[in-house]
Amino acid sequence: MSRYYDYVLGLIPTALIGVTVCLSAVGASWHTAVPAGAAVAIGVMAHAMFVRAPQPTSTAAVADAAASASDVAGATAIGSDAVGSGSDAESGSDAGRATSGSGRAGSGSSRYGSGTTSVAGGD
Repeated sequence: MSRYYDYVLGLIPTALIGVTVCLSAVGASWHTAVPAGAAVAIGVMAHAMFVRAPQPTSTAAVADAAASASDVAGATAIGSDAVGSGSDAESGSDAGRATSGSGRAGSGSSRYGSGTTSVAGGD
């Protein structure tokens, strides 16, 4: 079945250019020939997507693809935890700060500074 999709990939530009050139050679205007060629190319794509939709070859291939996808996702999750988390105490203090000091805007320390300096004061 993969050979079918190889043919489809070659047939899309061939249909677009071939139909356009043939119609213009017969005497049709470019304003008519280009949409006609595009319609044939879209028909080829629609046939490949909806009439002969891609099917998995076997359940073993699907299982292998799912296993490799989960390995990649697991490696990504491990890499993001190692890089972006900092320390567990820091993330816990953020959660505690959000619940305890949520009523006072601008007071206390924040992730970006102490929050006690004035913007206009500057060094």
